[in-house]
Amino acid sequence: GGIHLDGVSVGHAICAVGFREASPTEDVEAGQIFLQDDNIEFIYIHDDNIGPNVRFKIDSEQYGDTQKQPSERCVLKMETPEYLTGNGEPNLDTTSFIPMSVIAAVHNDLKISSDRFFQHGINLADNLCQALNKYIEATGGEQKGFVFSSRFIMLKDYIGAELGRQLSNQNELLSEVRMQLQEKVPPMSLHLALLRVALPDGSLLLDVLFDTTDTDRNRSVFCHIVYDQTLLQLFEILKTQGLDMSTSIGVCVKAFE
Repeated sequence: GGIHLDGVSVGHAICAVGFREASPTEDVEAGQIFLQDDNIEFIYIHDDNIGPNVRFKIDSEQYGDTQKQPSERCVLKMETPEYLTGNGEPNLDTTSFIPMSVIAAVHNDLKISSDRFFQHGINLADNLCQALNKYIEATGGEQKGFVFSSRFIMLKDYIGAELGRQLSNQNELLSEVRMQLQEKVPPMSLHLALLRVALPDGSLLLDVLFDTTDTDRNRSVFCHIVYDQTLLQLFEILKTQGLDMSTSIGVCVKAFE
């Protein structure tokens, strides 16, 4: 990325070492899909000029001819730690990075691309949420907005820590869901592509687990984990109408009492 330091712009490589996951948001219109990653505020960067694990805020700025037709670009603005502002040390508040390209390492076993999976996930989530809103409206409820996210995760981490976090304090249900994943679902790949749909308040609706060892064209899917009774009722109704969701989002695993 480019670096702005004391008004000078130069090319520079930095290493992003982490980010803070986005908080739930209530600002989602009914019937709309909100991308959870749009709400990430901070990223942590290691830079040889500044130091390790320095927090930067994800922001935007206008550039070009701001009077006629300005353009907008992403910019990472440093939040200077207290230890850099006192005791005679220079204040680096003006440091900012403009991302020009991103290089991300992935495991060798992954055969699908993150961009194409992300786009596929948006389309699938949008179709599911439109169908769910039609069902909710037909049964006398109000339409909802939804939050969508996608990422890669190791199978052991999903079955272990991820499910444990989502089903905390529900030990019997957690054990049942893990057993269903072992007994009902075909053997899964070491790494999974996870599509998640939730409500703006963070309440989970659906996880869909994809095979990462297949191609972008096939997008093989293992299963879907349903956390919401209304969504499961919709799937059952669609099945009676000849639309079996297992053909597009895999085996159904129930994850609510």
